[in-house]
Amino acid sequence: MHESTKRLLDFARRSTATTSNPISDFTALGKFLEVSSATMTNWKTRGVSKDGALLAEAKLGCPAQHILYGTSFSAFTSDTKLRGGDAAAAQSASLTRPSIADLITTLASYFLDADELTRESAAPLLSRVALRPLEANSIAAMIAAVMEASPSRAPSKSR
Repeated sequence: MHESTKRLLDFARRSTATTSNPISDFTALGKFLEVSSATMTNWKTRGVSKDGALLAEAKLGCPAQHILYGTSFSAFTSDTKLRGGDAAAAQSASLTRPSIADLITTLASYFLDADELTRESAAPLLSRVALRPLEANSIAAMIAAVMEASPSRAPSKSR
């Protein structure tokens, strides 16, 4: 079985263990996710697809990056019991992070202080984040490099 499929099945087993309909095997996982047996067979040999990981994230709350790449995540601990649709809410509640409005305001302040060439260089990278969210970390690094190279540099930390 592919490593990504093992991670998904393991998470599904743990997160539904105390529910009235626990996922105990590969077939039950496919039924829960409402995907065909052919898709499940494909995931078993080739790995979970990006769309499949996003589906599992929506239905089980397991971060897609963890499924696909084995990225560790601190939002879930061994004693956390998550159930189906409650998983995403539990994950969001357990993470301490700024609101999207705060992030956009901060990003906008960087762009206001940047010169036109820098804004033109960074804009396509920002649109890639929306199109390829699983690549957000590497895209963010590229945006940071563009902003750091700006003649006007990023705004001071006093903002």
